[in-house]
Order: sequence, then C-alpha cells, then structure tokens
Amino acid sequence: MSEVRAVWGEPAHSTSGPLPVSCDDVVIGAGVTGLVTALTLARAGRDVCVLEARRAGAGATGRSTAKFSLLQGTRLQQVVQRQSVAIGRSYVAANRAGLEWLRAFCEDQGIVVQERVAATYARSADEVGSVRTEHQTALELGLDVAWHDGPLDGLPSHGATTLAGQLQADPVHLVQKLVAAVRSAGGRVVEGARVRRLSPDAATVHLEGGRSVRADSVVVATGTPVMDRGLHVTQVKPMRSYTVAYRWDGRLEHMALSAGSDGRSVRDAVDRDGNQLLLVGGAGHVVGRTRDESAHLDRLRDWTRQHFADAVEVAAWSAQDYEPTHGVPLVGRMPLTRGRVRVATGFAKWGFTNGTAAALAIASDIVGDEPLHLPGHYLGATPAPASWARNNATVGLRQVRDVAQVALPGAGDVGVTDAARGCGICPHMGGVLHWNTAERSWDCPLHGSRFAPDGSVLEGPATRPAKVPSAPETTWPAETGTQKGSPMQQNEQSTPHDASGGQVSEPEANPVPPGQDPSTTPGVDDTPQTAPDQEH
Repeated sequence: MSEVRAVWGEPAHSTSGPLPVSCDDVVIGAGVTGLVTALTLARAGRDVCVLEARRAGAGATGRSTAKFSLLQGTRLQQVVQRQSVAIGRSYVAANRAGLEWLRAFCEDQGIVVQERVAATYARSADEVGSVRTEHQTALELGLDVAWHDGPLDGLPSHGATTLAGQLQADPVHLVQKLVAAVRSAGGRVVEGARVRRLSPDAATVHLEGGRSVRADSVVVATGTPVMDRGLHVTQVKPMRSYTVAYRWDGRLEHMALSAGSDGRSVRDAVDRDGNQLLLVGGAGHVVGRTRDESAHLDRLRDWTRQHFADAVEVAAWSAQDYEPTHGVPLVGRMPLTRGRVRVATGFAKWGFTNGTAAALAIASDIVGDEPLHLPGHYLGATPAPASWARNNATVGLRQVRDVAQVALPGAGDVGVTDAARGCGICPHMGGVLHWNTAERSWDCPLHGSRFAPDGSVLEGPATRPAKVPSAPETTWPAETGTQKGSPMQQNEQSTPHDASGGQVSEPEANPVPPGQDPSTTPGVDDTPQTAPDQEH
C-alpha cells in the first residue's frame, strides 16, 4: 500500500521568529530559489526576511526528484531552436554555476548526494532523431556528452546521450539545511505568512491578517509570480507531473529521461531508513486539462510493471512547474515596480540548477555586484510569438468554452464536471475549475491555480479562496490504498505548495483574444506534452 506523502517525508514546520516591521529585502517563497537568494543576501550583510505561506520546501522543491543536471531531456535543443546558440551557451553556463553552487553547499553542509550519469534516451526508434539532435546540441554548447548504444540500466533503449558527474539528492534535507544556513547568517524565515498584495510604490508587502513589511527590495520566488505586474502568467504554461516510488533491490548507474512526448524519468534513491528505492516520474499534463488525473498515475504504474516487475509501490505524489513559452526562464526585474521587485519563474521542471542560478543573479543585482551572466537575464531573450500566441489563445478558448458550458449546461460535454457547473470559479481570472480526481482538488485550466475541496488556496497565482460546490465523492484507485479521498490530496493539504505570496490589487488582463488550437479537443487531455523534460 502506498504511503500518503512524497518519499522524502513531510517538510516539518521550523520555529519562525517574529515578523519584522521593515528589512532590506523580502523574499517571497521558501523553495530552493527563494532560500538560495536569501542566503546569498544574508551572507552579504543584508537584513533579509523570507515569507512562506505554509512550510519551507512544501511546494515543487520538496516534491521533486531532485536531479541536479546540465543534461535536461531535450531542453537544450528547445532553447537553441527558440533562441540561439549564444543563448544556449549562456543557459548552460548559468546551470553549471547553479550545479556547482549546490555541489559545494551539499559538501559543506554534509548533505548526502549521489553522483550519477545523466541520460536522455530513446524509448522507441522514432525518438532517436530527437536524442541525436540533443547530443549534437550539447556538444555544440560545450558539454562533454557521450553516445551510448544498447540497453540503459536494463531499460530498452535505441540510443542515448549521456553526461557523467551529475547529482541527485534528498530535496527536503537540502531545504532544511538552507533554512538553517539562512538563519545562521542572520536572516529570517517566517512560515505561515501568506502575502496578499504589494503597495503601489512596491515598497510594502501586505500579508494575510493585516500585517505588513516594508523593504528596499522584494524577490518573488514562487512557482508562478503571485504579484504579477509583468503578466508573467501569459508567458508560462502550468504543468502537473507525477512520481511513483517503489521499494526495489537494485541500483541504477544512470538518472535517465526519455525523449518522447510521454516521457519517463527514472532514478534510484535511498529513504531515511536506508531502503533502496526506485523513482519513476512523468505522465505530465497542463493543469486542469485532462479528464482523469489518476489515469496518468496508472500509466506510470503500467510502465513500471513492464520493466521492473519486482518493484513494490510505497508512495505516489505530484508536483507543479511552469513551462516558458520562449524556452528559457524569466528572471529579472518586474515591470511597474520602480526597480524594487525581482522575479524568477519558468524553470520547466529543472528548478534546482536554474533556480539556484537565478538566485545568484538576483542577489548580485540587489547588492550591486557584477551579475551572473544569464541569457540576457532571460527576460532579454528573444520572444517566441508563435508559442506565446498559441498558449494564450488556448487559455482564451478554454475560458469562453467553459463559461458557456456553465451558462448553458445542456450544450454538450466539454469536459467540465457537473460540480463545476455548480459552479467553482477561480478568483484569479474567472476560470471554471476542474475537479482533480487523483488529488481531490479544484484546478484552474487557465493559469494553474489550485484549491482544496473547501476552496482554500493550494497553488497560485490566485491568493484568495475560491467559492466551490461540495466536492464530488472520489474513490482512490485500490493500488494506493484509501477510499473516498485521495492520499495525494491528503498529503497536499498537509504540505501545500510554496507559492506563498499574494497578488497585487491592480487588475490583470489576458491580451490575447480566443483562438483555435487543435490540441485542445473538448473533454480530453489537451496537453501539448512537454513532459520529456520533467525533472519530477
């Protein structure tokens, strides 16, 4: 029977000090990006305070598979195709800086890491071309990759590009050490501090319950910016992906990721009791745009039975991250904030190296040092108008279609649940909420906000509760144990995502009118699968 938590264990509440009236820097979000930013600022002598809505590391950081790698599925060819070789080299350099910072921090703090060979492999013959392209792109960008023929740790493979010397770790242990290091350097980490909005002059952060903090600078390090004067939600796509953990008496030489549209991520691990584990991830989809989330987990289970027949399932969970429309993360100063607010998002499930690189660059910008050379600070990278337009046209079409279904429930099945017709509406931009069968949550198919059965916020960009109908009765698949309530949902209520902040009160707008997208067939999973690059 599966446990109702990520295999790393629950991020524990740490003792929070009092909320300051003012400080030099406020960092919103206590995932790896926020904590590395805060630690770097604190070590530079800044008075820094991290605000976390729930628990440090309770979001994507603590729910990932924690692979620190420069070889990232087919990400490199996507960066070059959407940008340029020069931007690709800068992307690799930034990720290398992030990887080496993490390697040094883990060694200094006694965090156990395992060195593995990263691999992007072809599960079928039609994936070989993509893997070959990634191999050649990696060589062009300066990575010492090697080509591998034949099976990969017993997995059928039609060829793989590999990179030695990459790392995997326990993300919760890393978060615990980062929190301790921030406090040891004189910084504060305050949990249970949900940000609601930013003052017009961007100098005061207002929290739930009427509290506030003034700061010279603010860093928004949540999954998607919860204070979004730059309309970043129009430049990223919210993705949900899944991981199933198994007790398995074996060891893998590779941490592997397949190149196809329905990717599979595989790594080994050791739990806190010393048991050897196998982690299988993938089956990603756009948040709120699938008929049945539990079917995605079943695809992982079926695949694992075929290739690791003796593995015994012990846990299953999910995580959320954001795919940038132009291929590289969005990192830099937020518009309309007088230069006081920096933001980092769009890591496409490779947040440990990308997020750490972003943190170092943001901290350098704040203290006035020479900033780490990111690709045009990422925000300066070339826009990808076709991808941006397609993403926002899909959002617009979905909004029109779902609202019409609520108003005219007899117009036909478009995949909106009966309960949503009742009607659950996202407070962010009015999206009709989708009932998540696997996690018992209300998910917004527009920009990825998620809500518990009672309407409380699990994931931004929404910062206020949603008005929702009574949750449908859902029977969790027998393989995961409980009935009438998903263990994944129960886990998430106790360890929700670290999208800790709030949203500015000024209105937002989607500038793209509704359009037609052939990938959004009504009532089915309309994800243009980017899952092969998922780290989870």
